[in-house]
Amino acid sequence: MIEIKIVISLLITLTIIMGCSSEEERIVNVNNDEIPTENKNISKLPPGLSISIGEETIRPFLIGYSWSYYDEYEDSMATIETESIPPPSLENIDKLTTVSSNSEVVLKFEKAPTDYQVIIWESESNVTGTFDELDLSQLKGKFIFRVTGHWEEGKASYFLYLNIQ
Repeated sequence: MIEIKIVISLLITLTIIMGCSSEEERIVNVNNDEIPTENKNISKLPPGLSISIGEETIRPFLIGYSWSYYDEYEDSMATIETESIPPPSLENIDKLTTVSSNSEVVLKFEKAPTDYQVIIWESESNVTGTFDELDLSQLKGKFIFRVTGHWEEGKASYFLYLNIQ
């Protein structure tokens, strides 16, 4: 009779333990702070950017970022920060993409940012301005563009070099 009680007690205990283990997965870092499970799918790098200008599609250079992601090896959130370099001289750029000033410009981020801004240089030391969109209609000549996007996970900056006619 005692053996039956022990077996029944073990079965009840195992059932309770197995029922509790089917809860939704949680991630806890070293500080015992819970990390939302959707963060497990965050890329280690910021989203890519392509820019359509008329018929041309251009992939600007990723030049600096601060980005947070879930590191499976460390089992915690991690942040990578890289320095944002200044733009090189236009004279050092071998091949500028030539586009028309009346071309429509569409920025296509792999993941939509919460916002972005565009800084325009006529040369590495002469900033033309900071804008919330890329409009070529008032520009003629060689320009450097820096597009900086902001996401919940961080921010990233991209360079683009254009010869606008």
